[in-house]
Amino acid sequence: MTEFAAYFRAAKARFVDACINGVEAYPDPVAHWPPSVHGGPSAMTCASRDDRLTLVYGLRTDQARELAETAGISTVAELAACTEDQVPGITPSTFHKLRRQARFRSRPALTRMHRRPTSSWR
Repeated sequence: MTEFAAYFRAAKARFVDACINGVEAYPDPVAHWPPSVHGGPSAMTCASRDDRLTLVYGLRTDQARELAETAGISTVAELAACTEDQVPGITPSTFHKLRRQARFRSRPALTRMHRRPTSSWR
């Protein structure tokens, strides 16, 4: 019980400190991020502006850290342009899927949109 009490006191102290001083969660996404914090940009705006890897569909934060630490890849554009077949710490098949998603994300928005056929549509 004394170990739990010590853990609780430490966790409570970190919580109180975070409440008083605030917590910087960017660039990692958090469970709840309001659209605008005190008039600041939204998380999605910041992530898009910075071309964060978290924009790649299916990419986990631990994989983003692995890409940054082992291969120096920290943006969607860098992942899309990567010519390596494998990155340490990520299986080749997963890496290929993530790179394909990054390439899709890097394409101009108009090429990603489904277009209507031009013939009989009005």
